[in-house]
Amino acid sequence: MHVLSIIVPVYKVEDYLPRCINSILAQTFTDFELILIDDGSPDSSGDIIDKYAAIDSRIIAIHQENQGVSAARNAGLRIAGGKYIGFVDSDDWVDNDLFEHMISSAEDENADLVCCPVYMVNSDEGIDSVSPPQLFCEGTLSQTAFVSHVFDYPRTVYAFVCNKLFVHNKIKNLFDTTLSYGEDLTFLLSYCQNAERFSLISESGYYYYIHETSAFHRNYAKSSVLSLVLKRGFLDGILNEFDKAVSQAAEDDYLDSCLLCYQWTKGEKDEYYYQARHELCSYVNENIVRILKNARIPLKKKLLIGLYYMRSLPAGQRVNDVV
Repeated sequence: MHVLSIIVPVYKVEDYLPRCINSILAQTFTDFELILIDDGSPDSSGDIIDKYAAIDSRIIAIHQENQGVSAARNAGLRIAGGKYIGFVDSDDWVDNDLFEHMISSAEDENADLVCCPVYMVNSDEGIDSVSPPQLFCEGTLSQTAFVSHVFDYPRTVYAFVCNKLFVHNKIKNLFDTTLSYGEDLTFLLSYCQNAERFSLISESGYYYYIHETSAFHRNYAKSSVLSLVLKRGFLDGILNEFDKAVSQAAEDDYLDSCLLCYQWTKGEKDEYYYQARHELCSYVNENIVRILKNARIPLKKKLLIGLYYMRSLPAGQRVNDVV
């Protein structure tokens, strides 16, 4: 039985997969199993994971029909035997001492979740950005503090699962395979309901590779609108399980996303623009009092939201008609 199970879903990443696997095999912490799930990849990715499995007994290669990243991760979780669970995406990589620092922090701090910085790597320009390092000096956080940081903008801890270490027996729910966007956030918030202590490390990091075929770039306008709908669902649903500070942070992030999506799509005036505008305005219409009372939202942003909202009203309609 290994201390750590590392789960990597694999799909159409033959150009990046060896870099990912090699960064894991180079870990200074060696008591792990590496579960590689070929999710029906049409390229040579399946052959690559078989070759690695043949030379390292810690590697488990799974092949399945294409079902999506959530189903692939769930397949890994079902057979994982480690006390701790880590996720890595197959086009990304990690520092070679990442899991040593994560597990050390989990043990020393009795933490239910450990989080590291994320380095965004642009395929053309190199490292583009990193989680603000000052946050990662805070050490151990409460549930409220950590989950509030999930909704920071600019991003700090991120809603990714891949820059985090989870305690296996605290994972109560698998990934939601019905979601095409936001499955990480759903899984993370569900997990956080069962967690109390959260630890941040700064010594090592996770490298998120941005390229034209990555999920970060595919169908960007569509994904942005789907994100708005998803986040609104969290505000009305799962966030009721957390305290007011988390809900306020989530609402602030949701409105940030609305404003950004509205700006991104405004030049096109296509279906996504009108969906983004509708999402912002319907939320403001229903929740104007709560928005005004939300101490997390700066006054300038409240004024900007109000301006966009007023511009969207039909000609001649008064504020009192809708608020």
